Amino acid sequence: MCQAIKDLMEDSRIEGIEQGIEKGIYITLVSLVKQGIITMEKAAKEAGVTVEEFVTVYQNLAETMNNK
Repeated sequence: MCQAIKDLMEDSRIEGIEQGIEKGIYITLVSLVKQGIITMEKAAKEAGVTVEEFVTVYQNLAETMNNK
């Protein structure tokens, strides 16, 4: 396999890991908000997004988590 393909595969693997970590952080923050441990505002700040952006993530993830 040529080096360019190996590099592309490695970049894709790293990107996937980073996306998984980010999703895990959001799942944790959503769970903490649902339990009333932190506020939506604090969760948004911890995630580095606006409250509006976090609300969208919250709604999507809360629905997904309820369906499991």
